Amino acid sequence: MSIRSKRFGLACSVTVLRLREARFIAVSLTSYEANALNQLGREMSTRGGLLGDDFGFSEPSVLRCTSSSSPGVYTVEVDNVVGTIRVGEKQFLIEPKISSNHLVHILGRAKILPRLRADQISVSDVNDLSQLLPAWFAMALSRVLQQGLVRDYRTVRANLDAVRGTLHPIPTADNYYSGRAAFECAYDEFDDDTALNRVLKGAALAVARNPIFGDAVRANARRCLYHFDSVSDWSVIDLRATVDRQTSHYADAVLLARAILRSEYRSIDLGAAQGFCFLVPTAQAVEDGIRMILAEELRGLCSVEKRRFNLGETPVSIHPDLWLRGMNRVADVKYKVYSGWSHSDAYQAVAYASALRCPRAAVLSFGENRPGLPDLPFGEITVSNIVWDASPERLPETSSTDFTASCRRWLENNTSDNRPTTSDVSFA
Repeated sequence: MSIRSKRFGLACSVTVLRLREARFIAVSLTSYEANALNQLGREMSTRGGLLGDDFGFSEPSVLRCTSSSSPGVYTVEVDNVVGTIRVGEKQFLIEPKISSNHLVHILGRAKILPRLRADQISVSDVNDLSQLLPAWFAMALSRVLQQGLVRDYRTVRANLDAVRGTLHPIPTADNYYSGRAAFECAYDEFDDDTALNRVLKGAALAVARNPIFGDAVRANARRCLYHFDSVSDWSVIDLRATVDRQTSHYADAVLLARAILRSEYRSIDLGAAQGFCFLVPTAQAVEDGIRMILAEELRGLCSVEKRRFNLGETPVSIHPDLWLRGMNRVADVKYKVYSGWSHSDAYQAVAYASALRCPRAAVLSFGENRPGLPDLPFGEITVSNIVWDASPERLPETSSTDFTASCRRWLENNTSDNRPTTSDVSFA
């Protein structure tokens, strides 16, 4: 599929290629485009560590571009991310492995996106998350600006012609002996240059300058930037700022701004190709969202936690996704669509259950219009599969309710959903 786009004032043809996350595609690229893709992969690895492990990439293999045996043909592979990559005249649209409306719902419960009601979003709206996020952000930012930017006190330290606030005598003496008649002072300034405003400005600037996003959204972001003339550039530490009572109307806009700033990457100009991408990591976010859903819905029955357990006096430890304290159960979240049991996933669940002396373990996965796989008996340990139905026609709220009900039955009953156990099962 080809679309017409404007670049540097000239019309050019952009080829759009669709790719499912955690898959690969063979495509014809120039050497400049391949280099731009690999540089974007390195940029994601570096930025992921700077922005924090809660939302970012810690491995250099999120985006890979390798040459094949055919001249000019490269294999482009991505891990668990959704969004858009653009290099030169190629644009890769990376789609989620589950239905998009279910993914958005889970990301909302993970507090990466705002929580939306079913009537606020349709399946057609979320086919491309990289276009949805900036559009949501532009609308949320407009609502913030309608109420006005919040001003607050901030501490400024600077050299002044007259004393203001607190005088720092030693630096002032250094200025005197260096021939500068300046007083170094620390004082409070009341203005709109706050951490939250800097985050909003940074996200608006990222949307306005990124050619991946639609023209209407970018124009809206540019209009919003006129309100931030006195706000300085954002820094990584600004992402830690939280919304309080005074800035409660910032909540949705700040949440989306953080997601945009942590998802936008760009490469330097490499000859004939420049790379841009907007990628949202999904695996960790889905795990966090599932954990928060179960923690809320199973409150009163057990405590749902993610914990680290040391094995005896050794340095070896295990990190199960879900420790169901109070029920002596353990579970692992797998952002996968199962067609059959996976050896590695089943063995991992058994290892967790054995180490924690739990008689039952579960692997939480995704599917469409099918029940969970048959239980696996491993000696005294039984491993169950509990499925989130991510069918496009089902409302995420309905699937969430059914999923938590299945988890509750698994916790309360001796067998999960009364499914027979069997040793004759298919492994993926």
